[in-house]
Amino acid sequence: MGEGDALRMFERKHMAAIMLHLRANGGSSTRMRIYNEIANNDHMPDKFALLEEAGLLIQTRDRFTRAVTLTLTEKGARVADALADLDALVRG
Repeated sequence: MGEGDALRMFERKHMAAIMLHLRANGGSSTRMRIYNEIANNDHMPDKFALLEEAGLLIQTRDRFTRAVTLTLTEKGARVADALADLDALVRG
């Protein structure tokens, strides 16, 4: 794997926004809230799965309400912090 290859996932629309949203909400949020505040399209579950496969978040389903919560892992929190730092750097 070459330099930057692991970051290619963030070239997909909404990937950074998902991470920053989770960071801004204490590290977790429901899928429904993300759908309502970021985007609601057919590809969002694939994006969540990709972030989960990369070890950046975990998805848990409440067995009673069936709501799915996305929570940043320790690694995911570090990546989200780095994305927020990049955003601040670019904004100047």
